[in-house]
Amino acid sequence: MRVGFDADWYNDSEAELMSLNYIKDSDPLYRIAGSGTCGAIATTLIHGSVDFFFNVSQQFGALFWVVLALSNAAFQKSQRTGRGAP
Repeated sequence: MRVGFDADWYNDSEAELMSLNYIKDSDPLYRIAGSGTCGAIATTLIHGSVDFFFNVSQQFGALFWVVLALSNAAFQKSQRTGRGAP
């Protein structure tokens, strides 16, 4: 149980740091992706337990992971284009 919590905490922390760097970027697409990711993580943390959130509403759980995936795709694109966003 503790390993899952630590993995989730690490995943959320990395996504939060990545999205904060996107908000500071000059490209509007990265700023939108960064604010969306920050909003998704903040909403999940404010709403309560992640397990409760995902078990009660699978649609919101899937949307949360889609937003994190889009943020990861923006990160991969920034690395390929040499922008060096995070």
